[in-house]
Amino acid sequence: IRNVKTFDQFQRDYLNIWLHQPENIEKHRATAFFKDTSEEISRISRASQNEMRQMGDLSLYSDRLEFHSLAGEMIIFPLLSIGMITVHGPQTLQFQDTRTNEVFEVNADRPRSAYRYWVMVDLLKRILAENTK
Repeated sequence: IRNVKTFDQFQRDYLNIWLHQPENIEKHRATAFFKDTSEEISRISRASQNEMRQMGDLSLYSDRLEFHSLAGEMIIFPLLSIGMITVHGPQTLQFQDTRTNEVFEVNADRPRSAYRYWVMVDLLKRILAENTK
């Protein structure tokens, strides 16, 4: 593999093939693809104003993102309700919930890849959209 772009495309192509196998989608409705602990979620209205700061765990399933706060609250974001999604460095994931038009930001204090959420959500949304046609 010659460079980062080529490797990235190889990974995306492989994931796309793997995710199109129905057993992989079905398995990950109940079991998370991955989970990150000690994350902070905030609802943001402007870059300088964050609301609803909570600490907890972020998990990605085949049809949703889930945030389980340390206080016991669970927030579910169906993947087809996630509009814009972006990353700001390796530790910050930002996305829009189209049901409420709110923007959420999830930050980690320690290194983890926000990029993997971005890639997987993008691929899973495409597959879910294909399956609802």
